[in-house]
Amino acid sequence: MRKYIFIIVALLAVHVILLGVFAAFRIADADEGVYLNATRMVHQGMTPYTDFFYTQLSMMPTLFAAFGGGGWESFFILRSFAVIAGLLSALLFTVIVLKQTQDLKVTAIALFFYSLSGMFICWHSTYKALPFCHLLTLAAFFFWYRYYEARNVLSL
Repeated sequence: MRKYIFIIVALLAVHVILLGVFAAFRIADADEGVYLNATRMVHQGMTPYTDFFYTQLSMMPTLFAAFGGGGWESFFILRSFAVIAGLLSALLFTVIVLKQTQDLKVTAIALFFYSLSGMFICWHSTYKALPFCHLLTLAAFFFWYRYYEARNVLSL
C-alpha cells in the first residue's frame, strides 16, 4: 500500500516537472499569442470587444490581467498558472479515480497514463483555455459525483 502511495506521489512530481520543462521551452503558438496579447491589453486598461477585437470569452484575460504586463516575465508567469492548473487537474483526477475504484494500484496505473500523456503535458503547459477548462470540468464532475453519492440518486 505504501508502495503505491509513493508511486502516485512520484508520478505527480514527474508530471509537474514535465509540465515545467514544457512551459519553459515550448514555442509559443499563434493562439497563445492572442491570449497573451488580450491579457496585456486588459492589463493596460482596455476592454475586450470594445477597445480591441477578441473572439473568445473575456474571463481569461480579465482574470489574469494583473500578471499580464507584457514581456517575457509575464509570459512565463502566465504559463506557470497553466502548469498549476495542470497539477491541480492531475491531483483531482487522482482523487476521482481513487474515490471511484477504492484501489491504489488502479489509481497509480490511471495516473501513470494520465501524467505521461503527451496531450496533457503539451497542452497543460501553455497559456490557453484548455488547462483551466479541464480543471474546471474535472471539478464539476467531482462535485457532481459527491452530490450523486450523498443523494443516492439512482437515475438521472
